[in-house]
Amino acid sequence: MAMAARALIPTLRSVALITRQTTARCFASTIVARQENEDTPEFEETPEVPVPKTSRELQREVDAFLAQNIDSIRENFPKPLPDPPRFIPNPAPPSQSPTSYTLTISHLIAAGLHLGHSTSLWNPATLPFIFGTRAGISIINLEHTLVHLRRACQVLREISLRGGIIIFVGTRPGIYRVVINAARHAEAYHIFTRWIPGTLTNAIQVLGRYAPPNPDDPSRPPRIFKPDVLIVLNPIENEIAIAEAMLNRVPVIAITDTDYDPRKVTYPIPANDDSVRGVELVAGVLAEAAREGVLKRKMLKDNMEMKELRKGEESQS
Repeated sequence: MAMAARALIPTLRSVALITRQTTARCFASTIVARQENEDTPEFEETPEVPVPKTSRELQREVDAFLAQNIDSIRENFPKPLPDPPRFIPNPAPPSQSPTSYTLTISHLIAAGLHLGHSTSLWNPATLPFIFGTRAGISIINLEHTLVHLRRACQVLREISLRGGIIIFVGTRPGIYRVVINAARHAEAYHIFTRWIPGTLTNAIQVLGRYAPPNPDDPSRPPRIFKPDVLIVLNPIENEIAIAEAMLNRVPVIAITDTDYDPRKVTYPIPANDDSVRGVELVAGVLAEAAREGVLKRKMLKDNMEMKELRKGEESQS
């Protein structure tokens, strides 16, 4: 047994040596294969994923895009509106209307009259009145608002001076009290519930039962007087009233927001018609202008009566 074991020792040593050499060769071949694989990768590298933009960055890009579109439209778009007609060739000086002429843009901004509707709702006819956009909302140029408001005040002042009929129309639930107070202050009429279709175009049938009989001839239909001006505080809900007024050649003063066509009314006032404070401010200024005309008419009437009284006294003496 000992002799057999000694004979196997050289054989085992040669087997171990051969195994080591084979292992070394295999290891070297794997290193070369790895180097070749590194030079020619089997899989492509994944591209870098871009970092998503924040909401502020996206909003800035949208605002810039809308601003560019509006600027390009403003350059190429013809002026849709001519200058509103003047009721009087020579407007009264500021001293005769302190309420409307002391009104400043700061008052209009405080009332929120500069905030229009979303840019997706804007009417192309309101482009001359739009100052720009911010956060997807059209901003109204209050310089135009101030000019058109003063012109409307001058119109009301002259109509009330001549004893004209003025009607305030506002049918939104939030402005009921505004309409009533403005009409009372101007000694005018008001409609705050619903405009009955045919009030102007079919007045005899709609208002005949409410009108007093004709004093000249009771057998004739009652005398119905049409208004001299219509003041609409929410024109979108009163399209029928505006259409009837235009058919009867009755001038219309209306607050026109950026989603309404100002060419439908005679004297548009570009402003926010959704702000209760803004509507109250505009209605108050218009009512004050109408009241100035009423007071001036009463003063002239009193002066004429005084002159007639003096003439009568002089003739008697």
